[in-house]
Amino acid sequence: GISRNPCRRARQFLEAAHQFRNLPAMVHAEKGLGRFLRRLPGRKILLTNSSGDYARQVLSILGIAPFFERIIPIETMCIAGRYTPKPSRRFFQHLPVLLKAASSRCILIEDDIQSLKTAKIAGMKTVLVTRYLNRSHQSTHAYARPRRKTSAGRPSYVDARVGSVLRLARCLAGK
Repeated sequence: GISRNPCRRARQFLEAAHQFRNLPAMVHAEKGLGRFLRRLPGRKILLTNSSGDYARQVLSILGIAPFFERIIPIETMCIAGRYTPKPSRRFFQHLPVLLKAASSRCILIEDDIQSLKTAKIAGMKTVLVTRYLNRSHQSTHAYARPRRKTSAGRPSYVDARVGSVLRLARCLAGK
C-alpha cells in the first residue's frame, strides 16, 4: 500500500523510479577519480536528490564508495516529518546539525545553482562544478545565467568554480 507519510512515500516512489536495466553502461567518471578522492582531505558526504539505493549502486560501479563517510539521499531529507529536499532552506539550515559540523566548515560542491545559493545563505562555502564528461548530458543547472556576478565571473554565492571535480584540490587549497 501507499504510505501517508510523505518521507516514506518519497522513498517508495524513488525506489520505483530508479530501476535501470544496465546501470553500469550508463555510469562514467573521469579517469583518476578514486585516486583523487583518496587524497582529498576532509569528510566526504554525498548529498543527492536521487534515491539512496541508486546512489550506492553508482558509487559502487565507480569504485568510490569507500571514500564516502555517508550518503544523504533525497528520501531521508525530512525534518520533523516534513519532506524538505535540497534546495530547501530548512534542509540546508539543518544539515550542519545532522553532520555535527559548523556550517562554516561545510563545503557544498554542486552543479545546481539554487542549492548553492541556499547553502551560502546557511553559512556554507560553495563550489560550482560546470562541466561533464558527456556534453549531451550537461546539467541545465550549472549553465544557468545568474544575474549578479563578481569580478571573478561567478555569482556572489559561489566561492569557487571548477570545470571538473578533479580540479577541486587546487581550488580547496585556498579555502
